[in-house]
Amino acid sequence: MAGGLALSYIIDRSDFERRLSIQTDDLRKDVDLLAGRLEQSLNHQLQLTCGLAAFVRSDPYFDERDFDAFADALVDGQKGIRSLQLAPDAVVRFITNKKDNIKALGHDLFADPKRRPLVEKAIRERKYVIAGPIDLIQGGKAIIARLPVFLSEQSSGEEFWGFATILIDPIVLIGDAGIADGLPGVELA
Repeated sequence: MAGGLALSYIIDRSDFERRLSIQTDDLRKDVDLLAGRLEQSLNHQLQLTCGLAAFVRSDPYFDERDFDAFADALVDGQKGIRSLQLAPDAVVRFITNKKDNIKALGHDLFADPKRRPLVEKAIRERKYVIAGPIDLIQGGKAIIARLPVFLSEQSSGEEFWGFATILIDPIVLIGDAGIADGLPGVELA
């Protein structure tokens, strides 16, 4: 009798572990799919800063009208973009969605103790710095991605020009990636 109980326990335990392993693998696949969608959505929007940087490098003496025309064409109805910005010498001087972002105009990133460390890191490492979601000066929250822009100077090599920046609405980003829908039987945080 004890042998039968032990055998029954071993079989039940083995079956439980097999079902748990299958459930874990299925969950891992679903989470990987969500992560992939989030990464794809974020990367798509981050490419807009590359477009802004190319715009600056093609003509660093542009004016506000040139910026507005280019930025409007670049965004062209994409959802979840709170603002595109250019910050020559790390001071925000060009923005989209002016009505909602006017308080950001003139914001000196070097003078802002909350932003300065990431700004300096981006310049030093010559790569994107992504932060957030953070509280914005103009109100609301966003994921902020800043790409330092360097111009080629014949006499001195590359020189820091400023930043190309995108502010992404995290709620829209999460919705587009399908994260807001969640996974059956799983609570996402």
